[in-house]
Amino acid sequence: MTDPGRTAAGRLLSIRRVSLSLAAGVAVAAVAVVLGAPELSALLGWIVTAGLILAGVWRISWPQDPAGTERLAEAESRSRSTDPAVLIVVTNLGQPS
Repeated sequence: MTDPGRTAAGRLLSIRRVSLSLAAGVAVAAVAVVLGAPELSALLGWIVTAGLILAGVWRISWPQDPAGTERLAEAESRSRSTDPAVLIVVTNLGQPS
């Protein structure tokens, strides 16, 4: 029971999904700062961002049969990956200016 139209352009980790997850993580981090827990803000933001990305990928991947998994893997390998951009941003977050 696979639905190849469930992903935008066949991508598991799209720019849209990463952007929305990052925005939610930043919002949670900002709320933590406003509520007086700035030392927890980065941790909470990271947990929310990573959790939303992971949940989105699992939501698409989990119900796939072997043919659906193959389609997703082939589509992902043909698409431009957001992985390098995400890694660059994450590694530069902790760098001093």
